[in-house]
Amino acid sequence: IYTAIRPIFDGNGNPIAVLCADVLIDELDEGRHRFILLSAISGTVAGLILVMLMSLWLRRRVANPIARIRDAAFSFAARKNEGLEAYNFVNPNIHTNDELEDLSFALSSMCNDMKAYTEELIAADRQMGELKQKMVKISSIAYRDTLTGARNKSSYDKHKTNRDWDILAGKADFALVMADLNYLKRLNDNLGHDFGNRYIIKLYDVLELFFPRSMVFRIGGDEFVVIVKPPDTENVADTVDALKKYLQTLMHNSSLAPWERVSAAVGFARYDPKRHKNADDVFKDADAAMYENKKTMHAGRE
Repeated sequence: IYTAIRPIFDGNGNPIAVLCADVLIDELDEGRHRFILLSAISGTVAGLILVMLMSLWLRRRVANPIARIRDAAFSFAARKNEGLEAYNFVNPNIHTNDELEDLSFALSSMCNDMKAYTEELIAADRQMGELKQKMVKISSIAYRDTLTGARNKSSYDKHKTNRDWDILAGKADFALVMADLNYLKRLNDNLGHDFGNRYIIKLYDVLELFFPRSMVFRIGGDEFVVIVKPPDTENVADTVDALKKYLQTLMHNSSLAPWERVSAAVGFARYDPKRHKNADDVFKDADAAMYENKKTMHAGRE
């Protein structure tokens, strides 16, 4: 028990009575506990209300705008395989007047810039493809003989440079076959240059029967050279012998027109690291072998 005592005085200051009051401690504790409980309940309810209000505010001002921005970004990414026309960013229309609105605007601008950049890349790629086709066409014209369709002297020089690089690298393995028409001048004089041109074309057609088209070069009016690469270098001697026999058959076939009875001297040389320093050395040996064949045929340069 808590006890409080207070004296009471009269007008003259004389004590006349004593006032006493007692309070039970249990009653004080009960009131204190009731106050604590009410405070806790009130605080909890107020906290829950505050949390609910904050949650609703965050959902409306933060979560929902972020979700719309996310959905717009995913939708933009999903359209990448639907063609450039469908490759658009759907603006989520965020109007929160804060950083989220700035983020939405920045994302929209970025996606639009990406689409514009993609369009520029596609246009540039298309232009590059057209330019490449033109370059291939120009290259084909520049490196092709207009009469026969064979590769020309410029193309041969380019390939010869590649063979020289192979020699320097120590990995060269090639052979050169020379073919020179016989009696072209006589055919031109007797039948005219149109038939002489057919005579040249016929030799090119024959060479294509024995060697890859891409490796046959017309380097002069009546001269052709063939670059032979592995594995054909191993059998180049047999191939040249077969070519000579086929040319002999054509030349003696009286049923053919004069410009189809093609005659040509043929010689070849295979690269030998002990003998040849460059592709020109191989060419000289092949040319010399061709002239030996021409002498054997008693054809000269007619």
